[in-house]
Amino acid sequence: DNQLGELPPEIGNLRHLSELDLASNGLDRLPPEIWSLKNLVKLSLSDNPLGELPLEIGTLEKLASLRLRNTDLRSLPPEIGALTSLTQLNLEGNQLHVLPPQIGKLTALKTLDLYANKRLDIASLCQAFTDFSTPIILAVDAEVPNPPANALCIWISKPDRLPPQLWSLPNLIGLHFSGYPWQEHSDQIWALEGLTSLSLHGGRWDSLPPQIGKLKNLASLDLGGNRLRSLPPEIGNLTKLAKLDLKVNPIPTAELSSIQAWLPDCQINFPIDHQRAYRAKRYADAFLYAQNATALDSANHTHWHGLSYYALFVGEPTLAIRAAHKTLALQPSATGVETNLALGYLLSGRWAEAEAIYRKWKGQRFPEDARKWDEAFLQDIKELEAAGVQHEDFARVQALLGE
Repeated sequence: DNQLGELPPEIGNLRHLSELDLASNGLDRLPPEIWSLKNLVKLSLSDNPLGELPLEIGTLEKLASLRLRNTDLRSLPPEIGALTSLTQLNLEGNQLHVLPPQIGKLTALKTLDLYANKRLDIASLCQAFTDFSTPIILAVDAEVPNPPANALCIWISKPDRLPPQLWSLPNLIGLHFSGYPWQEHSDQIWALEGLTSLSLHGGRWDSLPPQIGKLKNLASLDLGGNRLRSLPPEIGNLTKLAKLDLKVNPIPTAELSSIQAWLPDCQINFPIDHQRAYRAKRYADAFLYAQNATALDSANHTHWHGLSYYALFVGEPTLAIRAAHKTLALQPSATGVETNLALGYLLSGRWAEAEAIYRKWKGQRFPEDARKWDEAFLQDIKELEAAGVQHEDFARVQALLGE
């Protein structure tokens, strides 16, 4: 975090140096003397416009951590395969396309971050690790909670396609997708019988096939944020399953007892409706549930009404405005949604439109109960402030309604 444009050659005299952090400077090249620092264990060059990695990187054989995030790299030299002590390699935010096969020689590697390399050829990644003996977990725009200490975690952004080589990747024990519908690869996923963890979170799955019962080594399964109304009985074949996440799915309560009976020894995070999530101050869950509800039943104005409210709590005021207008389009008499519409305008910086709604309903009775609109307006502001949402125009509303 300085403004270094170059390093003096004398840095090569620091022969005992074990950690060197040069992140966030203006370095576009490195002095050759830096490669004489044979005792380096940690090296961070992130956020520098290097453009390329010198071949001499392979001389730093003691390196355990190498951070090269946002360094404008378009390729890696084959010499990177000489860094056999590496346990952490961060290549996030570069322009890498093809990975050298020598990267598969990094047998000590535990984390490989390739996120935000949009042109990355996933086939070259798979080929590089064809002979890799360490278990591999692949995360596609997803988190990997509590990965096993003996596994390599690889993070990538969602590719345009998943190559056939992925499904034959040896030692693949974890596959984590988030927010993307990979149903087209359903057959390949259910054939990965070596998986111990699988996440299909937010993937718009409407149902699961009986073939899920083939994944008998699964210990963790994340199905949260989908559109599931039931699970197949074959889920009971997953006798090693220790954790199942079903949050934010529209599974009827009557189905839940069956699922628990099929998996009596499994810790299950059961679905939670938006109102329960909101009361528990789990605003992101409430918002996601409302999103799923509108996707499942887009003609129901009450779902859009709920979405217009919870969007306010997660920093989506524009979506709150759209959802409020959709509510009124489906049910013109649902004028109570204008409380959310006003706040959507206010949080979007559109004070004049918000003020018009506040003046329109000021002093009148709320359509759904005995409250005045003023009370409803002020209560919503109070709820938002309690959730940590602040805005300078809240005081203007309070002053306007107090006139």
